[in-house]
Amino acid sequence: ARKILGTGPLPAPEVKVVLDRDIDHVREVARGHLEMYLRLPNYTANLRRLGVDEDDLAGAGSDRLVDAGANRVGHPGDHR
Repeated sequence: ARKILGTGPLPAPEVKVVLDRDIDHVREVARGHLEMYLRLPNYTANLRRLGVDEDDLAGAGSDRLVDAGANRVGHPGDHR
């Protein structure tokens, strides 16, 4: 990224991680972080361009939206 951007802008990706096997808890935590972004028109416009629909953006975000943004990695002993 630095080679493409040059010495100007600083690329600062944001990555959040929730370490928990309980999907309901993971979604709850994720929704707490999504809340701010779902109120910002630039973020919701980008999500719409990616195929997210109004039902997904309503309220605190659909399970489909939350799950799409979450990479779930099971414990090595899990067989899912």
